[in-house]
Amino acid sequence: MSSADYTSDTLAGMTVQQVIRDVADDGVSVPPEYADVAPGLRAVVSDAQHEGLDLSVVVVPHDQWGMKLGSPIAYPERLRDLSTAVGESEGGTVLTLSPAQIGTYSDSLSRFTLESAENAVQHPRSPELTVSAQRFVDEVGQDPFPWTAVSAVLLALVVLVVAGGTVLNVRRARG
Repeated sequence: MSSADYTSDTLAGMTVQQVIRDVADDGVSVPPEYADVAPGLRAVVSDAQHEGLDLSVVVVPHDQWGMKLGSPIAYPERLRDLSTAVGESEGGTVLTLSPAQIGTYSDSLSRFTLESAENAVQHPRSPELTVSAQRFVDEVGQDPFPWTAVSAVLLALVVLVVAGGTVLNVRRARG
């Protein structure tokens, strides 16, 4: 299902269009039973924006379960679909939290960065949703591993080894 198809769907009693309207208002969408964490989440969103991260946070009250081969199985991809629908509408980075699952989308961060941050958050819980959102922001804000610099150094080493080997072979052939 593409995110375009998903925008008319509901998730845990929340319509995607309502979530998008909530996020457009203040960067946060929470169901009524989570209203007590909304101010903390708004503060995390505001702080993230001051640090240059366009963040939205969505809270879904229930984990998403389905059946596969006769057994219940968690479907965190539903949260990623919701994050994608919100992100495609509003832009930026979207963090969607349920009691034990996380879904993310970003138009500026790599999937690797998002999933690394998801792993750091793991199993958000209601009283700790603000802490989980802040941990996510901290993780995506860390300097990424300098792959470009490491690759450049390795490439330079390979070029030096090949050049050195070539010089030695030329000297042997002459000598």
